[in-house]
Amino acid sequence: MFIKTLTLLLTILVGQIGYATTINGIEFIEVDRVSDRVKEESIYADIINFAKKPTLGIRNRMTCAHETTHMINAELRNKLQKDKKINAFYLPPGWAFVVEEPNMRKSRVAEFIPSEARGNRYKLYVQGSKSWDDRPLYLVDEWCAYINGAMVGINDVDNGVYKDGWTDGVSGCLEMSMYCVALCMAIEKYDNDYWQNNKQFRLFVNWNLQRAYNTYMVGKDYKAFKWNRQEQFLKRFRESNATKDMRDFMTKHFNGIGLR
Repeated sequence: MFIKTLTLLLTILVGQIGYATTINGIEFIEVDRVSDRVKEESIYADIINFAKKPTLGIRNRMTCAHETTHMINAELRNKLQKDKKINAFYLPPGWAFVVEEPNMRKSRVAEFIPSEARGNRYKLYVQGSKSWDDRPLYLVDEWCAYINGAMVGINDVDNGVYKDGWTDGVSGCLEMSMYCVALCMAIEKYDNDYWQNNKQFRLFVNWNLQRAYNTYMVGKDYKAFKWNRQEQFLKRFRESNATKDMRDFMTKHFNGIGLR
C-alpha cells in the first residue's frame, strides 16, 4: 500500500525521487537521514527519521509529522542561511527546496484573499503569526507541513495503522494552497523583480500546488477525512465571482491546477 500511496500522491514526479536533485526543472537538495527511530516503511518514518528533534511527544502521527516538518525546515534554515533570508521546505523522502525570501511583508497577502477564499486557518496564518511578517514564505512552510501531515494520514489508513478518529486531515492542503496563490499575487505586485526572475520559486509553487491537489483528491473521500465543508470551500472557490482574480492568476501561471 505504501508504493500505491506514493504513486497516487506524487504522480508528477519521475525516477527515484529520494535521490533526485532536479525534477521537472526544480533544483532540490538532499536531506540526510539522521536516525532510525521509526523502524517501518512509511511516509511517517520518512519525516521523523530525517529530523534531529522530532516532535515525538505528539501522539497523533499526522500532527507529529506536520510539526516535525517545521523542525526540519528550521534546521535547514539555520544551517544554510548566510547573509540573506532563506527558507527551506522538507519533502519526504529526504529532499528539500531552498529559496530566498521575497522583499515584502506577509501582511500584504490578505488583500488578495476575498472572504470566499478564507477558511478557518485564515486568522491564524494570514492575519496572525505576526512575528513572521518579514518572512512571507512562512505560508509555504505551513503549506508543506499540512501536505506532509495529510500524506502521513492517507498512508496510515492505507496501511491499516491509522488509530485516530475523524479529522479535517486533508483540508489544510486545499486551504493553504489558496493562501499561497495569494502570496504569489502579492509577490508579483510588491516584489516584481523576485517574481519575474525567480523561476525556481514559480516552478516549485506549481509543483507543490499539484502535490497538494493530488493529496486532497486522494484523501477527501476517506472516512477519516471526509468533510462537506472542504468540498463546499473548493466549489465556492471555483465558482464565485469574488475569486475570479485568483483563478485567472492560477490559469496564467499554474496551469489552472485544481480549477476543474
